[in-house]
Amino acid sequence: MEVTVILPVRDEERGARETLDDLAAQDLPGLGAVLVDAGSRDGSREVLEGFADALSGWTLVVQEERDLAAAADAGLLFAEGRYLAFLSPGDRFPADYFRTLYEAARRADADLAAPDRASLARVQAGKGRLSGVLLRRSWLEGRGLSFRAPAAGTTGEDAFLACLLAGGARLTCRGS
Repeated sequence: MEVTVILPVRDEERGARETLDDLAAQDLPGLGAVLVDAGSRDGSREVLEGFADALSGWTLVVQEERDLAAAADAGLLFAEGRYLAFLSPGDRFPADYFRTLYEAARRADADLAAPDRASLARVQAGKGRLSGVLLRRSWLEGRGLSFRAPAAGTTGEDAFLACLLAGGARLTCRGS
């Protein structure tokens, strides 16, 4: 499996369903997903379960009463892809999204691939979001990154961004 998408969810049934519909329509063969429920009470878990049961290479992880940072970290433990992407419920994207990001990352031997130059510039400036950005797994693991472990006094996506900026990651975007 070359790409695994991690989707942590807590009480966002509608947004999770929209994101999973787009993810299921991706044209990248062998795309895997780790769907992490962080103690939802609104039906989100049932939505995640339905997709995980129906699609090969998709896994459901249940974490009772956890925050989304802990859920994202749990997703890292179960992810198998060479490249990883984190999504948030409600993220929407076209059917070729992960295939074109993966192709750009491989072509440039990049540690991070963003969907466009504007997104890449925001990440480089420390102002972007990691949602939908493709990250090389070995690069992440080599730095011991965690959504809960502070980097430069930050947590969550900010910790990843701070490490990207300080760590000399090779970056590219889909159009490169």
